Amino acid sequence: MKLSRNELRKIIVEMTSSGGVVQEVQSMVNQNKFLKGSIVAPKDLIKTSQYVVYASDEGLMHTKDRHMNVNAPGSTMFPNVNLQKVIAAIASTPKTSVPDDFMVKWEGVVSPTGPIGEMGVLYANPMIVSMMQDYQMPGGRKEIVKVAPGNRIMTELVTLVTAPLGMLSDGRQALSLVTMYPGGNDVEGVVIPRDRNDFAASGLYFVLPPGSPILN
Repeated sequence: MKLSRNELRKIIVEMTSSGGVVQEVQSMVNQNKFLKGSIVAPKDLIKTSQYVVYASDEGLMHTKDRHMNVNAPGSTMFPNVNLQKVIAAIASTPKTSVPDDFMVKWEGVVSPTGPIGEMGVLYANPMIVSMMQDYQMPGGRKEIVKVAPGNRIMTELVTLVTAPLGMLSDGRQALSLVTMYPGGNDVEGVVIPRDRNDFAASGLYFVLPPGSPILN
């Protein structure tokens, strides 16, 4: 198919602009102590009118894998969720983080693409929660939480957390994906503590399938 001069000019401008953005984000990544050594590809950039989110295949897979094991404590994502599509839709809406917050966040917003998973944290009377089974979370902090058999609840809410990389020459802010998960920052009006060791005192516990090997 023969392209007109205007069509060809438009393609060249788009390719040049895309390459410029990739190079700018790569420069920011090179100076970031957490991302240094990563190679930025055009497909890794999720673009909106205000933001360009750097989300590598590895980062997307890590985010999804953390929320795919139904037998582990936490919220779960539906297997067919297109993370790039969801991130693009969320990042096109107003952020919820306050100006002095280091991260750029969309916390507990209604998913523009529909429900993406199920909430794994539930609320009960703290006295009841105190009698539930203890479980030590894997990882560096080894928090002690409460777990009990039950059913996760499908949610329309989603949280996207990103870290700022810098400002691009076109005026947009470059961000790096940190995590995304179903749910928000509260359960039945109870704010979810940053430290999981404080969950039980707030009446919060993780619900697991009755057959989960974690349960006694």
